Amino acid sequence: MFSKRDIQTHASKDNLMTSASSHDSGALSGAVAGISFVGGVAGAVALADAPYPWPGSEPAEIRRYFRGNSGAARLSVVGQLISAASLARFAAPASFPGRLR
Repeated sequence: MFSKRDIQTHASKDNLMTSASSHDSGALSGAVAGISFVGGVAGAVALADAPYPWPGSEPAEIRRYFRGNSGAARLSVVGQLISAASLARFAAPASFPGRLR
């Protein structure tokens, strides 16, 4: 049915795919992007003393939020920066598809 050569070729293809996917850190960066974004926003909401100002809020209300909750705002920014960097890493192979082959 199958020759020894067919079985060896199939096994070597499986090993190639397994080793390539196990070393691809870019695949995990999509999950890191989501987790860091949600974590930054949720952490900021938990730390803040006041609700985040809505679009169209008065400038004084926006200033009051960011001055009074600077730690929460910084946590949100850090989470969003990590998310953006991770998302860039996740999307990089789509920008350069020739590198995957």
